[in-house]
Amino acid sequence: MKPIWNKIYAHPYLKEFGDGTLSISKFKYFLQQDHIYVVEYCRPLAIAISKADSAEEMKWFADLIIGGLTWEAKNEEKLAEMVGMNYEELTSAVQSPTSRA
Repeated sequence: MKPIWNKIYAHPYLKEFGDGTLSISKFKYFLQQDHIYVVEYCRPLAIAISKADSAEEMKWFADLIIGGLTWEAKNEEKLAEMVGMNYEELTSAVQSPTSRA
């Protein structure tokens, strides 16, 4: 496992993020793609609610959706604002093939 972790930590994005050299444009792109990911991640969770065996399981999936669409999305909106992006810029990006995968 250690070689895999080492490769992850050596990724240029993480290195630049860690040492403070990541460009604002790369970070904005990440925020846009992550916002798409969070929204799309909630879709299969919504389907899982309809297939859950109990109300407790339904609630568990619902809590994940609420967390993604409220807490996670709000944090992204705050970060976007901090780097000079408005809500329209954050939410109007086209999903990249990598993000889709």
